[in-house]
Amino acid sequence: MMAARRIAKSSIDWAAFRDRLPQYQMECFRAFKGRSDSFLHRVHQLPESLPKIDWAAYKGKIPVAGMVDTFEKQYSSLEISYPADRNDEIGQVEKEAKESEGHMKTLRESIGKELAVFKFRATKIDNFPKADEWTYQLVYDYFPDWCLDPDNRPTVWPHTPETQPSAPGMIT
Repeated sequence: MMAARRIAKSSIDWAAFRDRLPQYQMECFRAFKGRSDSFLHRVHQLPESLPKIDWAAYKGKIPVAGMVDTFEKQYSSLEISYPADRNDEIGQVEKEAKESEGHMKTLRESIGKELAVFKFRATKIDNFPKADEWTYQLVYDYFPDWCLDPDNRPTVWPHTPETQPSAPGMIT
């Protein structure tokens, strides 16, 4: 029974875990992994089964009749059981993991789309000329929302949003 419960290897993918961490948490990661490895090492140093006891030697040394036999029966019937999952917590965690996997998939897709937009904007900014080479037409082409557009969005001087006739609180 105990040999089946023996820890063969860590169930944590340490390389994937490390890749997901920001650089400033690497020292904490190393400490955590070292501590986990030390626990695993200590478990592997323990014997897989309970130690064997020389009951005959104890029978010769202990004068009380039947005491060693009682201890031997109790020791042989000793079984250390692992705690039962009464509330099905492992099942709940697995269910939540499956539910969150669908959410994470949609989240990855939406982030991928946003990332593509940001990469496009970054290439646009990288190709943008120096500030002293800008013209009004160039700024209008690159940033149409920032510029005055008398044809599609006419404004009045001083061309700020709060002074426009369509602004809330303006008397028209």
